[in-house]
Amino acid sequence: MRRELLVSAVALACAAPVMADKYSVEVNAGYGTGEIDLDAFDVDLTVWNLGGSYYVWGADDSKGPLAEAAFLDRSTTVFANYTNTEFEAFGNDFDIDSYNVGGLLIDKESGWFGGIAYTKDDSDGDDGDTWELTGGKYLAQYTTLSATYTSSEVGSDDTDDFNVDVKHVAQLAGASALAITGGIGYSDSDVVDDTTTVGVGVTYYLDSRIGFGAGTSLASSDDSDVVSFELHGSWFPVSNIGLYASYAISEDDDNDVDTDLFLLQGVVRF
Repeated sequence: MRRELLVSAVALACAAPVMADKYSVEVNAGYGTGEIDLDAFDVDLTVWNLGGSYYVWGADDSKGPLAEAAFLDRSTTVFANYTNTEFEAFGNDFDIDSYNVGGLLIDKESGWFGGIAYTKDDSDGDDGDTWELTGGKYLAQYTTLSATYTSSEVGSDDTDDFNVDVKHVAQLAGASALAITGGIGYSDSDVVDDTTTVGVGVTYYLDSRIGFGAGTSLASSDDSDVVSFELHGSWFPVSNIGLYASYAISEDDDNDVDTDLFLLQGVVRF
């Protein structure tokens, strides 16, 4: 009898981390490295980030892919993030420290949602302030349409961005799923030409734990066309620990500027 109880206790202990349940807090940390290839020289990039989200009424992770849990559950959240970006060229360093706070309020019954975020950029040169307002609605159970207005000020440069985005997560056979995103945006800047951007992305989830996908975008202005591509993946070895990886490249042939960036991020939920 004692042996059976011991075996049962061990089995429950091993299974506990992978059981579907609600979580209230998500902590994330990440590292990235990349390069900006200019016509005359290269700039090395290093990125560090640390952040966290608090889900006011919890987030249910049993409705589909773990990476989409907050979206599928329509979870209201507040968040804070810190990012350090270092640029290095000719032995000289230039750092930008970014502090970001915000929140997203979602009415689960009606599907309407709204959010606000603020970002402060501290650098060796001009500092920046960015405000972002978002509003939208769940048009179907797992389909959203949103509009976002962003106002940024860096030194003497004021930029206003307007974006409309759509997202849909389709449940497929078994535990597999497909997430599709699309968007269009317009940027009005005091310094550079106005830019129109269109983008699409897709992520296929083999099951609730593993997903991989790709995305592409085109940013067009009178001065240049910038084409971007991205590959990404996610893996949750247990339900409350996840790993994300992405590799992105962009090409601006008009100005002979190429950029690539690899990012790796881990999350813990509790």
